Amino acid sequence: MQKVNSPGFIEIDTSLHRTIVWYFRKNVDNVASYRAFLNSIESELISKLRECGRINPIKYNLKLEATYVVPNLHNSAQNRAFKTSVRELYVHSCNVERLVDRDFSALLAEEDYAGKYSGFSLSCIDGLLLGVYEYTPMGGSSYLPLPESILNRNDVINPQNIDRQCFKWAILAKHVLCDRARVGTNYSSEEHRYDFSALSTPTPVCEIKVFEKSNPGTIVNVYGVRKCVKNKNKNNKKSSTQSVAYPLRIAAEEKEDHFDLLLITGKDDKNHYAFISNFSRLASSQKNNHQHRLFYCKRYFASLLCGAHKPVVPLMPKEGDTLKDQSRGVV
Repeated sequence: MQKVNSPGFIEIDTSLHRTIVWYFRKNVDNVASYRAFLNSIESELISKLRECGRINPIKYNLKLEATYVVPNLHNSAQNRAFKTSVRELYVHSCNVERLVDRDFSALLAEEDYAGKYSGFSLSCIDGLLLGVYEYTPMGGSSYLPLPESILNRNDVINPQNIDRQCFKWAILAKHVLCDRARVGTNYSSEEHRYDFSALSTPTPVCEIKVFEKSNPGTIVNVYGVRKCVKNKNKNNKKSSTQSVAYPLRIAAEEKEDHFDLLLITGKDDKNHYAFISNFSRLASSQKNNHQHRLFYCKRYFASLLCGAHKPVVPLMPKEGDTLKDQSRGVV
């Protein structure tokens, strides 16, 4: 940081193959007030954050560096840093200004608290350190196979992509009529139907609202997959497991052009979107102990036993839950 002598955010260090990059904005004009210094560099910081998050989502935090001394005490200089919590910033975030305002408020509050009763006084403001971290939020990345129990139901289309655009292929699977498991010209010829230009690749679940905004009249529901234990029955003394779906993101209302996607999770935080072609069949294959089929409302993920009069609301399944555990909570 001492080598930086020019204005602007200057890259000073990296680590882990540039998954972390540090930039320093030196107080070259020797501004004496924290608030005045932060206000003077606010527009530069916003521009730098937009630049860093232009292609992929990032995480970042700020560290305000300063030097403090004890008045009239020789060699008492100490470096102090006031830092913010790490924040997430997505490619098409429109609230960068608001995030920076919150960060500056946090820095000023921390400095004000730390300066009290310490006996130290501010000597000079050194500058602002910006840490930028590579971030891959939950979302589709590369191809993953369906769990066997879901694969056998034939109600989910899982395009075999070789890129990081599985969200796009899962959406377009609704319109592909032949060889739906293979991504080729059969898929690319349907790309004109929707605007995907505002999305990151891979696409995190939190960016689906961007897709909906870019394509009025569309809504997307997303479901996760967990393994649950099937209870023993009279003819089978051993327990078995079954993959069941649970809601991750459900739109407030179902519009004309709606999609139900399955988000499959693999090892090393890999995730993959697939298109649910028959939601009722997928959901109703999840049975209770009495082997009654369950039918689900997408919005509330409530289920109705065939012939029953009261809905049963299953809890979000956890690893090791039985199917009986899911059907608790009759309302």
